[in-house]
Amino acid sequence: MRHDITSEFGWNDVFGAAQASFGALDVLVNNAAVLLLGSIEDTSLEQWQRVLRINAEGYFLGCRAAVKAMKEKGDSIVTCRPWRHWADSARSARIRPARAR
Repeated sequence: MRHDITSEFGWNDVFGAAQASFGALDVLVNNAAVLLLGSIEDTSLEQWQRVLRINAEGYFLGCRAAVKAMKEKGDSIVTCRPWRHWADSARSARIRPARAR
């Protein structure tokens, strides 16, 4: 099934199809991400917003939709793809997100 992780309604479709096929949702593995290479000076706001939509909002939407689907069954685990530790450099528009500990 093709899926745009930035689509809130798309997540509902994915979990609806999973529940129809398998009866319940046991786990979510968010494993989609984009990496924007290049200097921050050459990065447009539109490019940066695309990275945030996929790498942050998409994960949030998936986790939120999964929790709703998993509550019906009981105890479950939501696994979100961990952020890689990207090296910071003046030639890169990448960031290292904060991690809750």
